[in-house]
Amino acid sequence: MASKRSSSCDGSWWLVAATLLLFLVLPVNGESSPDRKSRAGHGREHGYGHEHGHWHMPLMPMRSLNSPIQLHVSDHKVVMENGNVEVILNNPQGHVIGIRHGGIDNLLEFHHKESKRGYLDLVWNRPGEKDRYDRVDGTKFEIITQTEDNVEISFVRTWENSTYPYVSPLIIDKRYIMRRNVSGFYAYAILDHPEGWPAFEMGQARVDDKYQYSGETDETKVRGWISDDPKIGFWMITPSDEFHAAGPLKQELTNHVGPILLNMFVSRHYAGRDINAAFGEGEEWKKVFGPYMVYLNSATSEHPSSRSLWEDAKHQMKIETESWPYDFTQSKDYPHSSERGTVSGQLFVHDRYVNENDMPGASAYVGLAAPGEVGSWQQEGKGYQFWTRANEDGHFVIKNIRVGTFNLYAWVPGFIGDYKYEDNIIVTEDPSPTLVNKLFINSKPDRFRQYGLWSRYSEIYPDGDPVYTIGASDYTKDWYFAHVTRDTGNSTFVPTTRTINFELPRVYPWASYRLQIAVAASQAAQIQVRFNDPRRRRPQFSTRTAGWDDAIARHGIHGLYRLYSFDVPWYYLRPGTNTLSLTQPRAWGAFTGLMYDYIRFEGPPR
Repeated sequence: MASKRSSSCDGSWWLVAATLLLFLVLPVNGESSPDRKSRAGHGREHGYGHEHGHWHMPLMPMRSLNSPIQLHVSDHKVVMENGNVEVILNNPQGHVIGIRHGGIDNLLEFHHKESKRGYLDLVWNRPGEKDRYDRVDGTKFEIITQTEDNVEISFVRTWENSTYPYVSPLIIDKRYIMRRNVSGFYAYAILDHPEGWPAFEMGQARVDDKYQYSGETDETKVRGWISDDPKIGFWMITPSDEFHAAGPLKQELTNHVGPILLNMFVSRHYAGRDINAAFGEGEEWKKVFGPYMVYLNSATSEHPSSRSLWEDAKHQMKIETESWPYDFTQSKDYPHSSERGTVSGQLFVHDRYVNENDMPGASAYVGLAAPGEVGSWQQEGKGYQFWTRANEDGHFVIKNIRVGTFNLYAWVPGFIGDYKYEDNIIVTEDPSPTLVNKLFINSKPDRFRQYGLWSRYSEIYPDGDPVYTIGASDYTKDWYFAHVTRDTGNSTFVPTTRTINFELPRVYPWASYRLQIAVAASQAAQIQVRFNDPRRRRPQFSTRTAGWDDAIARHGIHGLYRLYSFDVPWYYLRPGTNTLSLTQPRAWGAFTGLMYDYIRFEGPPR
């Protein structure tokens, strides 16, 4: 894999930087700033982003928090408002150019151009060439859903051959969602590289002093800025890390001085080119980044301190994480909870220098990521990852997993080394096992016919009685539950024989072996036993005719229990393949037969 990533002529492309940036104008750390209300008044007079002087959109009066959502669309602007937050986007580019909340008409830095306030950007290049910067401008606006409680809108940019190499060859769908009675808005992006499209690579943008604010993605689900006057909080909440690259320990940028708020989807920060996000020529790929939430809050008379904004943001983060995956998104590429799976288990660790016995993997990190080598999840950025922490006993549950094929990776704090479960973990679209009628699974079209199944023996085995081979056959499929007679028509029944093949590497002379047969039910039935000679006239062993419990005909799972033990001399056997034939010779009618509970063949004492 490393050699492919380092090559510049293998027709691959890189996804290494995908970032959402919001440039704020909040006065922070007690710094003074001009009065935002008076500055916002200028915006009210000329409209947001009056940089070209050709349009006007007056601000809507703010309503109560529980107001129905309003959506206003013009040739150049799209406005969503729910009574507490108003979000303004340019049309059709889809950049966030204004956010109104807490008495401030625009929390974003309106001295920046509209395209530089709240946007998604990529840094990319063709294989072997220098980086190119791509601030994603939508070309098509669409209303996905619009109700009083939920609005979702879309800004799509579709690559065309004439724009390459100036625009990255991706279909990019930027989605924004506003919900009733929620102080903020949601966003996510769908990046799609259809099969057959050109190869390219993505690089990294740089901003001064940005490394002063960073953290591991697992520990930074909420971050943001607080202004001192007025006291307003502006937060980025990421309830899930499934779409971030490189797993839960990936250190990533969070904020920039400015103040600027970031959400880094993919980057090489603290990792370099080892992050695996290379795509070959014509490779089909699609990934949903998000949804995430931009949350806004203001100090109140009951909670006037700046600290209260931070505590409220953490509380909102908990609400969002408990709501994941969201059920209000409309994209088919974002599966809801009912379309996801769960993987659970228990992890043990063995370190003979610590303990001779296996120890529970207490507090282990356990996750699912794309199949690869041990620890490869640290370089994986193309797919989704799902992680959790084990409890003190090493038990873990990974929930809300997308459909796909994964490897399970883990490590235990305090122990050296990483772990990978060798088999693939496949999450499918099947229903939850706890909700499945198991009689319905893997059955024939007449799956609901259960009574009289024993009477259909001749239909199920029309060409002969079943043969079971130890080590190759499956008892759940290849061993018929009832040893009954065969119906040959005209109310005529004949005996049947079960054949069991087994291997013996050697036979010990003069030794005695033992065959044990436990019978769960019997109706006027007998068992004749033959080793390696099914046509032998006289059986080597035989039971008496026994039983009148009618368990087979009357839906029973057992009647009276019987155990038969036979001492088998060594000369009945041979090295290699042996055959055990069990014949039920009584054929007095349809109800004659027996059900086996357990059959075991024992070697001589050693």
